[in-house]
Amino acid sequence: GDAASEGDMITPSDPEESLRLVVSLKLHDFAFVLRCNGTWTYAIVADFPVKRHEYARMQFVVDARGRTKTLDLQFWSTHV
Repeated sequence: GDAASEGDMITPSDPEESLRLVVSLKLHDFAFVLRCNGTWTYAIVADFPVKRHEYARMQFVVDARGRTKTLDLQFWSTHV
């Protein structure tokens, strides 16, 4: 996906607020995700658990080739 700039993203300083915003995402919504190279890129929600439990995972499509990134619940507030 395209790289994000600071003006593109909502960045709450409170982790609970960040998590609340992530949980409000729906299938096919757009978000920025933190990639392993340290950049934030535009992504599409591809899979979102109906039940939020400690093992919940979200999957994002991160590029035009259909590559995905999967994030465990513990990373939702810091990587989305």
